Amino acid sequence: MKSFFLLFIVFSLSTACSNSSDNIVIGQETVSITAVEAPETLTIGQRAVFKVFYNVPTTCHEFLRVNFGFEGKESTISVVTSIKDGNCNNLTNVSQTVDVEATPNEAGLFTFRFFTGNDAQGNPTFIVKEYDVAPRPIG
Repeated sequence: MKSFFLLFIVFSLSTACSNSSDNIVIGQETVSITAVEAPETLTIGQRAVFKVFYNVPTTCHEFLRVNFGFEGKESTISVVTSIKDGNCNNLTNVSQTVDVEATPNEAGLFTFRFFTGNDAQGNPTFIVKEYDVAPRPIG
């Protein structure tokens, strides 16, 4: 994927779950991204940071990873949590953040699709950010 971005994940989160080693991981869940703070522009060779906010459904959900899917110059991004066994409480309107970094290596139109969940028909929905990546300014 030399024609795409080099993506790096930097985690900056405050967890709502206990990191107790007594809890056993019983599963994983892709959770809804609720908002994205994104740069206004992207430039070749310059690092850009997307601040991704995601929903934490229970006190047993803990950040696990960011998943990336690539097709040409389109990237689909989702957040996956682990689910730990224990005395879980449902949470309402609790979110955490993770920073996703991208450094474009060529010019062109790039699309970032951040997974927000599924609609009533079961189709995935996204927050979409599009960029016409310009060459690095000279000088």
